[in-house]
Amino acid sequence: MHFAQCVSLTFSDATNSATGATISGATYTLYESYPWSYIGCSGTACGTLVTTVTAGESKSLNAGNYLLVAMKSGYYTEYSPFTVSSSSTSVATQMVQAMNVNQDRIVLSWGSSEDRDLHVIDKNDRTKKCGYTNCKSTAVAIVGGTVTLDKDVTTGPGVETTQLNGIATGTAEVWVNIYTGTYTQALVGANPSVLQVYCYKCEFDGAVKEGYVTTVTQSWTGAPANAKWWKAGEFTAPGTGGERATWTTCSGAACWDTASNAAGPSRRSLGGLGSSGAVTNEKPIATSSDQGAVTNAKHILLPQMRYCNACLQARVEST
Repeated sequence: MHFAQCVSLTFSDATNSATGATISGATYTLYESYPWSYIGCSGTACGTLVTTVTAGESKSLNAGNYLLVAMKSGYYTEYSPFTVSSSSTSVATQMVQAMNVNQDRIVLSWGSSEDRDLHVIDKNDRTKKCGYTNCKSTAVAIVGGTVTLDKDVTTGPGVETTQLNGIATGTAEVWVNIYTGTYTQALVGANPSVLQVYCYKCEFDGAVKEGYVTTVTQSWTGAPANAKWWKAGEFTAPGTGGERATWTTCSGAACWDTASNAAGPSRRSLGGLGSSGAVTNEKPIATSSDQGAVTNAKHILLPQMRYCNACLQARVEST
């Protein structure tokens, strides 16, 4: 007779994805047999209920795959799949704080260790941009509002977050640069960049959204050789449907650029590919104090998630 392996896990406090601050008092609900598309699910639509816990509690679970749904007043509900194995000891997740009026936020994560960076660029004036060189925790004026890189990490799996406040006129493009080397089909296939989009109130795909908007998962479709930049999409203000802003997801060859200069991708429109430039990477080498939320070698990123929708934000700690 075979018995399922039982593992005791401690559910750690969630952390703020932008600041890394501890979020006390979050409640966690665990499901198994969860669906492929689980963002926004509730109750039985999330799968088979296993248990509900609060941060700091320990629970014994059978080895296997689970969906953690984290809830806390003032934050958006977080949906994070995770895998329990014999070496697992704890589970943690990150949550996105509710947007302020006319605020938008983008959250980047990926499943490998190389450095990837969020950049926001004014489509009509590419000298106006926000990235690790000029707007770490400092607001810069773009598209009639301001943009700030909340958190920059120099090793994967992230997360990096950028906030946009009060954008009013123009288009803000959202790009992800691979700092060292280039994107390859194998890398993108195994560990794509995953971007979650949030807004106070905006339009997406013909519908008005408040809070969570969509998840954009990097695809190799249309990518050129030596690709260094991937465009996830763009915010346009005012929005096309009468809202303050509209989010449009990029697709195909228009989402890629080979430019290797630190100034960013050279393309002004969605058509065509930018030209290559001299490599002028100027980012400082990371130290142990600035590598972001995941610095303990015992923290192991979860396996690639079904539907790639939860931004790889939950993690397990193993012995």
